Amino acid sequence: ILLAAADPTALIPVCQEAIAAGIPVICYDGTIDSDDPATKVIFDFYNDGEICGQWAAEYIEKNLADKETVKVAILDFPASPIVCGLRAQGFKETVEKVANVEIVAIQDGKASRADSMSVMENILTANPDIDLVYGINYDTGAGAAAAIEAAGSSAVVCCNAWGKEGFEQLENNHPIIKCMAASSPITQAKDAIDAVGKLIAGEELPLETLSYSTLLTAENINDFDWESIIAARG
Repeated sequence: ILLAAADPTALIPVCQEAIAAGIPVICYDGTIDSDDPATKVIFDFYNDGEICGQWAAEYIEKNLADKETVKVAILDFPASPIVCGLRAQGFKETVEKVANVEIVAIQDGKASRADSMSVMENILTANPDIDLVYGINYDTGAGAAAAIEAAGSSAVVCCNAWGKEGFEQLENNHPIIKCMAASSPITQAKDAIDAVGKLIAGEELPLETLSYSTLLTAENINDFDWESIIAARG
């Protein structure tokens, strides 16, 4: 059984019953709070933030290397410690390795466009010369970008994202949103099917099988067939 669980606990008894009957269960995307499945195919959330941090480090080296201090803000969502918390941690631990980076704010954007815009307005009031912002999802990044645009700031945004609006912004070389780490459902589907094949072949699977997001910018967005994925998702 290949299962995307909508609830982490409701399906535990059913999965245990299947496994007891000799029917293996593999979870993907939505998982259950149990170690019983053969594996759980999930995205590497730390890596989501890490690859954005690597992009940010390269952006700083290319565009801001002469600045004594590069000011960076992170819009987090503490209510989601496993997904968003790991993303924020991955970004923070990667970008702060850059010598001239100062993380001036880590604030809760509530994964909401309106809340993130409000939070970003406050950050800009305290740090009008901020250079770069990281958001844990697209609405967070878009809210930050709206505040940056309204303030006439030169800051840029990188974020985790999946959706038509963000992809089109990259295609149009958005002046503020410059980079997105996209968790493609096709990537996860392939990884889940690969896990099924390994299980059928008798291989022992790890507790977690990690999928990896794709880093997208204006330079490579046209090589990424996001249109067909959006269409398939309806």
